[in-house]
Amino acid sequence: MDNTRLASGLVFMAAIGSGIVAGVFFAFSSFVMAALGRISPTQAVAAMNSINVTAVNPGFMTHSWAQESFPSLSVFDPLSCGTTQEPGSSSWPASFIC
Repeated sequence: MDNTRLASGLVFMAAIGSGIVAGVFFAFSSFVMAALGRISPTQAVAAMNSINVTAVNPGFMTHSWAQESFPSLSVFDPLSCGTTQEPGSSSWPASFIC
């Protein structure tokens, strides 16, 4: 597979994943926090504790951890390790990682 296509695919997946995570954060801050503000503090603490327990599940955590790894994978080009890269070339950041 062409390294440029692989890097482009990883950047695309990172962008889509970032949009999904941004939507989750927006939804949480828009209506979950507003709803927690309408109930008593004791009930809000219990509800938030329940949300924290429920959020730690394989589906959410897998997406979260995968999303965090895409940006770093998109700059790492294992085929360029050990080669001289010029600043501005497509795999130049990999020279710092290898």
